[in-house]
Amino acid sequence: MISSGRIAVDPSAPLPLAGYAARHALASPSTDVLEANWMAWQEPNAGLSLILTLDTLFSSSSFEAALRDHLAGQGVALENLAVIASHTHFAPSIDPEKPNLGVCDPEYIDHVAKQVTRSVLGGLDTAKSITRVSAHRSVAPGSIYRRRRGVRVVKRWPLLERGAQMLPNAKRPIPRTVRIWRFEAAAGGAAFALVSWPCHPVSRSDSNAISADYIGPLRTMLRKHLGENCPVLFLPGVCGDIRPDFRGKRKLRDIYPYLWQKGFAGADARLEKAFDAGLCHAAETALTAEADMTWDATAAQCSIDTVRIDLADLLGAPQTETMTISAVSVCGLHVLAAGAELTSTWLAELGWTGDEPDRILTGYTGACFGYLPTDDQIACGGYEVSGFAGPFGLKGGYDPARPVGPIVLKAFEKVTDQSQITRDQQAARPGQAQ
Repeated sequence: MISSGRIAVDPSAPLPLAGYAARHALASPSTDVLEANWMAWQEPNAGLSLILTLDTLFSSSSFEAALRDHLAGQGVALENLAVIASHTHFAPSIDPEKPNLGVCDPEYIDHVAKQVTRSVLGGLDTAKSITRVSAHRSVAPGSIYRRRRGVRVVKRWPLLERGAQMLPNAKRPIPRTVRIWRFEAAAGGAAFALVSWPCHPVSRSDSNAISADYIGPLRTMLRKHLGENCPVLFLPGVCGDIRPDFRGKRKLRDIYPYLWQKGFAGADARLEKAFDAGLCHAAETALTAEADMTWDATAAQCSIDTVRIDLADLLGAPQTETMTISAVSVCGLHVLAAGAELTSTWLAELGWTGDEPDRILTGYTGACFGYLPTDDQIACGGYEVSGFAGPFGLKGGYDPARPVGPIVLKAFEKVTDQSQITRDQQAARPGQAQ
């Protein structure tokens, strides 16, 4: 039996937004709604397992501790918790460990934790039996790889630096599939849904207004078909090196701004509207068409398994923090999640394509330390390799002589081996169709 729910987590008073180092003003009024969507289950003689998706830049250990405390105060013990941030750049911070990315108000952390607790307590008595899962997918336009080799101006001699710059790169293939999983209740109708599309949520024209970014319109469209109150959990996937494809007309003079890494145009109302419309059309086309895969979920299990990687093994300098790798199984859908901004090249490292109907790789789980590039990206440098360290307040750094691939892949393999994923793979799933 699975419980699920949704609740608004907008701040009760204006707060600064997180995501950009130079943005300190209080957020302007907005009609957009920030949400928490969740699903949970409880095994006999065990505590509650909770999967929570939040409209925020990053989760944090402080938020997770507050949530556990509030639930415990109501007599609910959390045994397993997976918090996945949508990574919207237009929400207040709940991560006090990254002050350079946005001022964090402890009262807002407490507010979000209380709202989620309220929703969970109200939803536990409405648990439903999930009988069937259907997977839908369609290619969505509007995203682009944001790393390209080039030259940029720097403040040190010889004033120019060659390497990977944050520039649009249409030649590099990226995962563009929007994927939707519909979980059917025994009593009929959708109990809840999961949706994923990998693209940095930086597409709003008003950079100082609260917004869930494209995730808000996407949820609204899905609820037209799934039910107005249907919880829709969003997973950002591997969007660390993918962003909206907003570019002006290409002319000879456009080469000049590339020296300052200004190859992307800022969003305006027209671009924002077209971006949302293209994504929502692709998602609606997928959801209303025949499913790519369906399976009987009557006997399927749910689980959350976790391993940790010492950041010192990745970044070299003395570190006390760890990175979480989780394997989450939800009625036969398998989620491999990392506590970092995963780049899209990790799909190839795993031998995945990014459009599989029964599994997904995602970042932004729990407390995220920063970006996790692959070794080929580390060799080329760039923002996802070293540029993010200052804004994130990170010590140490990646070194091409210290590969991260074997460490991360070993952790992926370890958590998968001990999880429900392996148990499902060892048993044929009845009723499966492709």
